[in-house]
Amino acid sequence: MTILETPSLGAGAAFRGVTVTPDVVQFRGIPFATVAERYAVAERVDTYSGVVDATEFGPLAPQPLTPRTGVRPEVDRACPGTDELNCLVLNVTRPKEIPAGTALPVMLWIHPGGNMVGSAWDPMNDPRFLVQASVELGLPVVFVNVQYRLSFFGYLMVREDEPNLASRDQQIALEWVHEHIAAFGGDPANVTLLGESAGSLGTHYHTQAPGSVGLFRRAGMMSTVIEARTPLPVAKARALVDEALAACGVATLDEFRALPPAALVAGVVRLARVYGPVDDGRFFGPGPFAERVPSAADVEAVLLGGCRFEAMFYAPRITAPAPAALYATVAGLPAVGPDLVRLYGFTPDGAEANRARAVQLYDDLSYGAPVHNTTRRLRAAAAGPAVYTYCFDEPNPFDAALDAHHGVDVGFFFDVYALPDPAKYAGLVRRYQTGWLRFAHGLPPWAFLPGAPADVAVHGQDVRAMDAADYAARRRVGAFAALNALAPYDAFELTRRF
Repeated sequence: MTILETPSLGAGAAFRGVTVTPDVVQFRGIPFATVAERYAVAERVDTYSGVVDATEFGPLAPQPLTPRTGVRPEVDRACPGTDELNCLVLNVTRPKEIPAGTALPVMLWIHPGGNMVGSAWDPMNDPRFLVQASVELGLPVVFVNVQYRLSFFGYLMVREDEPNLASRDQQIALEWVHEHIAAFGGDPANVTLLGESAGSLGTHYHTQAPGSVGLFRRAGMMSTVIEARTPLPVAKARALVDEALAACGVATLDEFRALPPAALVAGVVRLARVYGPVDDGRFFGPGPFAERVPSAADVEAVLLGGCRFEAMFYAPRITAPAPAALYATVAGLPAVGPDLVRLYGFTPDGAEANRARAVQLYDDLSYGAPVHNTTRRLRAAAAGPAVYTYCFDEPNPFDAALDAHHGVDVGFFFDVYALPDPAKYAGLVRRYQTGWLRFAHGLPPWAFLPGAPADVAVHGQDVRAMDAADYAARRRVGAFAALNALAPYDAFELTRRF
């Protein structure tokens, strides 16, 4: 146990944490905001009393709970359950010893999970080994995991005066870190906001949210960006409310508000949608969003990338329909359906190859083209941030047939897998982590490699420099160009039909 005195957080305030590695302590389940009732705007917590027990993880936001497997025994643990009004908690993981007068760079992680599942508790997102590596590499950081309300509880436009409750939760966590992370040894002026999947989207959204400007210096985006899921227009957000009511078997908002959390979660499962923020014209400012690039004055640097075949993660769902049905789905896509049939070679005869074509199309629309296009826009902006990238092409270490699918990079970033051959991947883990830790310190992430590249490939148990030709060979640049030449389309609206 470790007791950290934090007088700036209240007279006599202190936090009791847990030593999790030889050089790292974790403070868990710290309430950063309170929620008075369902769909209330959260209020930041700024004062604490006495010794706060931060040895246990806080309750999760209501969600369908699934077991986590494949992680190291050190991070495996029982789920603490859910609580819709007490789920706005964060964990702070930091070196045990921070010299007096030193303020460390901060990495603030927005968790993945499609804005439907995920938490700061999740063993797959435990940063203890990353922070331990930061100490050993001489690049120490303070790492913060945050939770936010999910699905019907945080992303449904039940109240039109504040439709972006979950995004506001994340912003309040950023504000809390800005105000209070110094008590934990972090530098509030040196924050890197980052995440994977929905967390990557959340990060990208905050680069465009006026209320988030000045709360972080750098942005790290793993796997996806705004082009893949722009904020939902208000009309569609209202229609989604009607779908949610129907999924829960009620007719009015009053009935919906009165449902117990478990009934709402059951409705979330039945509706099976991906959730995200609403374009209300306020929280994110005016659109269009995908084309907007933050100024270097607001975001000094961006590190982004993706995995070689992200959609393999969803292949069983994408390929479940009959091949002829997949052809009909693609052919019927608004405006661009016939073009996509031609570009990807879909056939109406029920050919089995339609399944592989559907997975590739999904991958290009949801991941490949959006990340590629965003990188180009960021680099073309005259006053934009510095831009660094990676292509994560290392296959799943447990099943190479799954390729480098969506989320596989997260396990290497946190180093939480109970790998079948840890020594095989030790160099890759350390070099990949080094890049991210350097980035958090305001350094070019890959400059430890010969030639100080801006772009790297992560493959073959190594991290190595990647030039334009290598990138073009690794990514479907020709297919992205063909997609970009089509009439304007909404990537999310197309892929959600699969």
